[in-house]
Amino acid sequence: MRRCSASRPARWSSTFNYKKYHWLTFGPHFRDLHLLFEEHGTRSSRSVDELAERALMIDGKPLADPSQYLPASLVPASQGERAVKQMVDEAIAAHDTVIKAMHDDADIATKARRHRHRRSLHAPGSKSTRSSGVPEEIARKEL
Repeated sequence: MRRCSASRPARWSSTFNYKKYHWLTFGPHFRDLHLLFEEHGTRSSRSVDELAERALMIDGKPLADPSQYLPASLVPASQGERAVKQMVDEAIAAHDTVIKAMHDDADIATKARRHRHRRSLHAPGSKSTRSSGVPEEIARKEL
């Protein structure tokens, strides 16, 4: 099963891109874009820790080596000088990519949870359940 980790590298890469846009934005919409990119960069950075902690619960080991993040990221690092419209277009594309990666990771987590649940139901020493999901000994007491 694929590890649940696509959204973390994408978030880190997005964070660095947002910081770049924040520092280098210019023109008549400077103030609004400057603040917007700062906010997105801050939120993106904060979410990485939460995603890593979730990955620990699901597959045991989050991607942690900084040298692994860019090669693993679905969001490319912004390179070179950019016009403001290019920065905004890159930010929107990265946002869409991160959302898709988070949905994909959520699907993987859901499948992993179902797989673990099915394994635990059939594990030696586990309590059998009725089709309703209620343990048999509880169901008998209710009768």
